[in-house]
Amino acid sequence: MGLFKKEEKLDKSDIINPNEKLDGTVVLIKVAPRYERKVYDALVKLNLTLNLTFELYPVLGEYDIVLIIHSKPIVDLWDVFRFVANNIRTIEGVVETYTSTIPKL
Repeated sequence: MGLFKKEEKLDKSDIINPNEKLDGTVVLIKVAPRYERKVYDALVKLNLTLNLTFELYPVLGEYDIVLIIHSKPIVDLWDVFRFVANNIRTIEGVVETYTSTIPKL
């Protein structure tokens, strides 16, 4: 049995809009052992290259780095997808990412 009864239908407000404008994005990054510094430095360099506004924190736990991007130029879900796929997941040593968006309210 699914989440909805047969007679229930999804409302348009229940569907994620990939063009929804964002206030920011949080990316949790899991790094291979001994690559933490290399990945961190690559993210700092990426920030300088792309002129982004973001916060970067090394952390302990399931993930190794927390990256918080403050909107521009990452303004919608498509931008988030492209940025993470093309710029973060391609860094040597990145094992996994988990991304959450901060919508404009």
